[in-house]
Amino acid sequence: MLFFALLTAFLLEQFVPLVEDNVFHKWSRHWALYARSKVFVTKTWHVWLWWSVAVVVPTLLSALLYQLLSAIWWPLAWLWLVSVLYLTMGFRQFSHYFSRIRDALQAGREDEALAALAQWRQVDGAEAQRSDWVARVLSLALLAAQRHVLGVWLAFVVLGVFGLGPAGAVLYRMSEYVARLWRVQLPSTAGVIDEQAGDTAGPAGTDQQADNPDQNDDGQEPATLRALVALQAWHCVDWLPVRASALGFAAAGHFEGVVAAWRDAADNAQLSNDSVLLAAGAGALHVSLQEESTPSANDEAGDDDLVVMSAALLDEHAAQVHGAVSVVAPVGAADEQVGDPVLSSEPESDNPASLPKPRHVAALASLVWRVVVLAMGILAGLTVVSWLN
Repeated sequence: MLFFALLTAFLLEQFVPLVEDNVFHKWSRHWALYARSKVFVTKTWHVWLWWSVAVVVPTLLSALLYQLLSAIWWPLAWLWLVSVLYLTMGFRQFSHYFSRIRDALQAGREDEALAALAQWRQVDGAEAQRSDWVARVLSLALLAAQRHVLGVWLAFVVLGVFGLGPAGAVLYRMSEYVARLWRVQLPSTAGVIDEQAGDTAGPAGTDQQADNPDQNDDGQEPATLRALVALQAWHCVDWLPVRASALGFAAAGHFEGVVAAWRDAADNAQLSNDSVLLAAGAGALHVSLQEESTPSANDEAGDDDLVVMSAALLDEHAAQVHGAVSVVAPVGAADEQVGDPVLSSEPESDNPASLPKPRHVAALASLVWRVVVLAMGILAGLTVVSWLN
């Protein structure tokens, strides 16, 4: 049932793309911001309580409804699986723009590719070098493929095999929403919540109460503590999906490059999931993605879903800076931010990774599709084995 639900939702999303500003996304946003508005004390347990309200409650409700529909009639449960997957994925939300950029580059129309990039992420690359904005496209596409396709799939399958239905997809999507909407900006605006992502949250004055400068026993402000909890939870939820995607990149791309990048990254205990993903993607393409190409919190204002969210071992960092925290940092800002290494997947060989070129955009599209087909094939094989048994 899981395989056919996943396949149906994927095909449905290809032919009937879900618009970005849809009812489900609006409801999820308001729910996450409502929970955020209730975090106004400097107690860790209080933050975790409201994180659970924002994430765990919808997850459990989706699982309970699946069990109820299964008891009534299994086709209803299957339709519920397809519906939730369709709402939590978003392949066409980014693939349309990415395809336009790829086609324009293949035809040699760089101006058209830059216009598509600007329309997609409101990024102006007209004065940047070609390798810089091409690297930017590659980084954005890797993050989008993980958060809107591969990550949702794996979380769905992992909890689905335990009879929890679409709970994994809901857990992954809501965790990402909360981590994004509860985040703190970079040190240039340290301790300030990205209010552009949540001006509609709660009654007037609620967010002011949430940003109370009083600190807890660890020297953390409420806004900082709120962001730390949300991003630590997101790091745990996204840990397995990111590494599964990295393995997929290794199998479908430049295996030695992925292994080299992963080996180099493994030396850093504070490595974020996004760093692993981008390093593996760069290694699979045998291309070097430097820190300048990585999207960060200050690049896109407001409720942006493709900023790098560094969430590993942030408690120690928070204590060091006493609230002046960067919980959303670009990869490669190790000396200034959270400690992620420079994203460069150059394997230790006589054939170093090259700078990003337009051909790498088409190569990335091919890589993602190979990983999608590989994942579908593995799940189909497991389905057949379960039937035979």
